[in-house]
Amino acid sequence: MPNYQFSGATTTDSDIFGVRLDHQITANDSVFLRFNRSNQHVISPQALPTYVHTLSNYTQQAAFGYTHIFDPKTILNIRYGYSYVNFASNDEAAGQAFTDAIGFTEAAPAHAGIQLGPQVNISNGFSGVAQFAIPLGPQETMDYHADLSKVVGSHTLGFGGLYYHLRSYDDGWVANMSFAQNATAQGATAGPTGYGPASFLLGTPNSYAPWVGNLGADQTVNWYGVYAQDQWQLTKKLVVTAGIRWDYVTPPNYHKIVSGLDVLTGQFIVSGAVPPYYPTATGPSGFFHPQYNGWEPRFGVVYSATDKSVVHAAFAMLDDHNNTLVQENQNLRLTWPSGIAANFTSLDLGVPTMYFGHLPTASSLLENVAPYASYGANPNNKIPYSMQYNLGVQQQLASNLTMKLDYVGSLSRHQYIVPTVNTALVPGPGPISDRQPFPEYGGPFSYAWNAAPASYDALQAQLQKTLSNGLSFLASYTWSKSMDWQSDPYVNQQPDFYNLKPDWALSDYNRAQMFVFSSLYQLPFGRNKAFLNNAGKLVQTLAGDWNVGGIITLDSGAPFFAFAGGDIANTGGPSQRAQRTGLNPYSGPGFRQTPATWINKAAFAVPALFTYGNEKRNDLVGPSFKNVDFNVSKNFPLFESTQLQFRAEMFNLFNHTNYSTPDSSVQDSQFGQITSAAGFGRQVQFALKLVF
Repeated sequence: MPNYQFSGATTTDSDIFGVRLDHQITANDSVFLRFNRSNQHVISPQALPTYVHTLSNYTQQAAFGYTHIFDPKTILNIRYGYSYVNFASNDEAAGQAFTDAIGFTEAAPAHAGIQLGPQVNISNGFSGVAQFAIPLGPQETMDYHADLSKVVGSHTLGFGGLYYHLRSYDDGWVANMSFAQNATAQGATAGPTGYGPASFLLGTPNSYAPWVGNLGADQTVNWYGVYAQDQWQLTKKLVVTAGIRWDYVTPPNYHKIVSGLDVLTGQFIVSGAVPPYYPTATGPSGFFHPQYNGWEPRFGVVYSATDKSVVHAAFAMLDDHNNTLVQENQNLRLTWPSGIAANFTSLDLGVPTMYFGHLPTASSLLENVAPYASYGANPNNKIPYSMQYNLGVQQQLASNLTMKLDYVGSLSRHQYIVPTVNTALVPGPGPISDRQPFPEYGGPFSYAWNAAPASYDALQAQLQKTLSNGLSFLASYTWSKSMDWQSDPYVNQQPDFYNLKPDWALSDYNRAQMFVFSSLYQLPFGRNKAFLNNAGKLVQTLAGDWNVGGIITLDSGAPFFAFAGGDIANTGGPSQRAQRTGLNPYSGPGFRQTPATWINKAAFAVPALFTYGNEKRNDLVGPSFKNVDFNVSKNFPLFESTQLQFRAEMFNLFNHTNYSTPDSSVQDSQFGQITSAAGFGRQVQFALKLVF
């Protein structure tokens, strides 16, 4: 039976303020000051009625810049910036009265004044209840930049450096609880029988993962960078650009002791002494060892083959330091001894070992579990980087029409992934602790690891017409292929740490073909136009100076794959993949592809108990995407230098329904069905803008 459906409204409150001051001190010296402030709140309905999700974002930014011109060929720029961000993404809290009523308060007491209930997930296609609090902030950044540009003969030289000082606070807590079919299955085993909602009514969870204790990461990081670049006009037709950049980001100062298990070596790392278990630290004070190899070379060539033809090529290495700061460092905030992210799995196999009314208290988890691996990471994590390259030609077809053809590619190394580790090494019955590599440190946990490869190859074609006769447009087509192990560690399926080879497949965001056409047309009516050139004031006001435009977007669909719908192998890891039966997923007797039957369900089955399925990652393709946006605008002159602009914008003009990928769990009653839309229906908005 499908879930209960309801309509809910999303409200957005936003105010933005900004001011900028520019001052020319002398003919060679100028400064600017800028300040921006924004305050945004979004309240949106959750999957079930009566409670909401709140998103808030408060920011302040200030910037100062100084420019000095030594001579016409030498310019110095000095910049300073300050940023303050306070962000929160919270589900509406259940409240202490509710948690007291269900006996949950001691298991997950209030944190930072917020009393959450259990975050419930129910198998067999049923929606659960979200209870997650994520305050991020305050996050403060101070950045200093200095850049010197000098022209020497045919060379344009650039030198510069930067320094960032970052202080950020990140918190978040939840008590995840999942109910699978196991508790009500025949023999209480992980298999096709049983029913998730029935297990929920019995109060026998399959897994329980509370985050308790001091869960915040208050980290301070310094970032240093320098660069040098030369743009050389070798001949009138040939320009060569070469540069080098070096960045160094210090390991974080957490202002507390953090810990984690390095599963590559089996060493439990603590950043400070934790007697009596660890009289001294077993790893660096910032957990991670410094990485100094942040070299990023760049090289480019542009050659004018003819007056109308240009050939270009480029290569660059780009480091990803931002992900380290945003995700990798923050993962270790939920660590023993100050806090833990406990993970109890396979609780409903055989005789249940934990009931909803008899959950361990938060205090018992903190006092009786030591040492405990809530998270782990490789302390020698390398800097993620990407080698990007392109080769292309640009051809002028007419005075206002150009065409571009490019090959664009990249190879990425040491990419950040978060697999689940310390799972059972082999499938089988019984407790997973008997088959874990490190059972003494608790159950399975997430592991931050910079080791994944990725690749991207694309043919890109572009046709652009600059404004003439009132018309301009840009048409772009991309034929591409993106491959990786894991596209988004916090959204997509986790790779199997102990068998990564089968996870090399199409990226979750891969779109084999994409086409985008955008245009603007000034209607030929009114003064100085082809029609109604001698229009009077009234006709000109009504019919003149109208502009219309649109954007057409088409893509070939997102990849997906079929899940087994649970931990069939009984390893303590994430849901495994389905078993292929040998039938074609897109054809078969009586099969016709519709939103209700997007794939042939008979092509998939639940794997045999205590085995892995043979379904491959991202070997299926979901529905294509089609969208047309349209806008119309007109300027109404009011005074000599003042005009009123009217705009009407229509998103998804034809109200076309774009479908999401279908339900992909073989044990769900809606398996193979498309149950939601991607994007939104037609939206129309009007605006008036005073330009002076």
